Amino acid sequence: ATVYLPNKAYSSKATEDAARALAQELGVPFKVVSIAEESEIALKKAAEMAGGEKKVSALAKQNLQARVRGNMMLNWANSANALLLVTSNLSEAAVGYTTTGGDNQGGYSPIANVPKTLVTRLVEHIAQRDGIKSIQKVLDIPPSAELAPDQRDEADLMPYVVLDDLLYLFARRRMALADCWRVLVYRHPKHSAEQLRAWTTRFGKLFVYNQWKREQLPVTMKVLDLDLDPKTGFRFPVTQSIQDELEELSKAKV
Repeated sequence: ATVYLPNKAYSSKATEDAARALAQELGVPFKVVSIAEESEIALKKAAEMAGGEKKVSALAKQNLQARVRGNMMLNWANSANALLLVTSNLSEAAVGYTTTGGDNQGGYSPIANVPKTLVTRLVEHIAQRDGIKSIQKVLDIPPSAELAPDQRDEADLMPYVVLDDLLYLFARRRMALADCWRVLVYRHPKHSAEQLRAWTTRFGKLFVYNQWKREQLPVTMKVLDLDLDPKTGFRFPVTQSIQDELEELSKAKV
């Protein structure tokens, strides 16, 4: 069974239509349950705790929606005697693009060891192999958490193809950030060297700052050599500084 949990403020009709079409084609029951009321209550309580709505950060306003969804899905799983699947992928885990208490909470995470670019290719392959036409509706929508107006993952982060290159170079090859940047300059000539430097800097900071989130990843299967699950693969200190690497990157030349 599937449940679509829209918030009237940000959830798009295209996303609902794509989810409904896919569920119908696969013969899976599809139910719509709004989180608008619960999100408004959560925001009201967040403002009460913070001392006014103006003091509730933009990030908190986004995350409280994901936490409402996470809570509702866990409760539903209890009632259905089911296992809640987590949808976060390896790229999101690397940079902490998940909500603790929200979309990274559940019993099993089937694609946590698969980067976003590979997830997209696998979905395209499955759609073609099995003739699932409605998947194209999903692929046509730019990746978005839909927690803020006109939100786009790649605008918040960077192009996923660049992010996944950095993930491989930095975490799998263990290359210095400056060397990662030099590889990007060669591999992605359509982007300026300074834009790539900015993305490399952002990736390095996010990767280091979000180890605490990776410590809480749900159980997943290992399908790639790179495994960010600290229980089974990549070990990285929660308190860590890469300031020296960031300074080297800022001065690096091709």
